[in-house]
Amino acid sequence: MPFLCGSVHAGKTSARAVGLIDLYPKRADYCGLESSANKLEGRSLRPLREDPEARWERQALTTYVEVRDERFRDIHYPDGTDEPYDHNADPHEWSDIAGAPEYAVVKRRLAAAIPARFAKSLGDRPG
Repeated sequence: MPFLCGSVHAGKTSARAVGLIDLYPKRADYCGLESSANKLEGRSLRPLREDPEARWERQALTTYVEVRDERFRDIHYPDGTDEPYDHNADPHEWSDIAGAPEYAVVKRRLAAAIPARFAKSLGDRPG
């Protein structure tokens, strides 16, 4: 996530996974608006803008069937299959890790980030 604004943060980047849903909460945060009163699903990017290495324990839901975090990406298909990747070991996504038992916990953690309202489009198998 690059910061392109003309500020002291310009040119800094963060490896944290964020989504478009986080843009409005950031603006609301900088404007002093009460975003919690609006029950926004996103989270302000302000902490990452001010410190690109700030703690960010949130996955980015990039589409309703794909979830990623700083290291992993997992694509879920309606037939119940998934296509997970470890970007540290495979940054170009040449080999998925679907059959690797050591990643089962990671796959469950990422699947838990998929909103329940999308379960039907995943054949009721979000994980």
